[in-house]
Amino acid sequence: MVKVVGFFIMVYLGFLPGLVGAAEAVTSVGLATPDELDLVGQSLRIVGFLLVLIVVAALVNRYGRRLHNHMGSNTGIELLTGRNLGQGVGVRVIRIHKRAWLVGVSKEGVSLLAELDEEEVNAVNGVGK
Repeated sequence: MVKVVGFFIMVYLGFLPGLVGAAEAVTSVGLATPDELDLVGQSLRIVGFLLVLIVVAALVNRYGRRLHNHMGSNTGIELLTGRNLGQGVGVRVIRIHKRAWLVGVSKEGVSLLAELDEEEVNAVNGVGK
């Protein structure tokens, strides 16, 4: 049975020309019946598709935030920096075009704390240190 599983892994990965010829070769040697080959082949396909799905999900999880940040920058709203002050509470510095604000963020909502001038925005960004 181990030989048959290994054989079908090679077929699934494309190392052998085709599934039909491979199935005939295995059955002619007497390693497995056609019903067993079909069940093993379908199982390997399912496992293969699940592995591909897991890899795609991991890539989306890893690179999705970067893509979201790049796409979000087209809206004109830019998050310059932020700090969490406690559970569910923090401050953020945002810029929309040439104006910038310091806002407080909590579970209840967002509150405007101050409008920042260009000098304060540069200090937040570390420019001019």
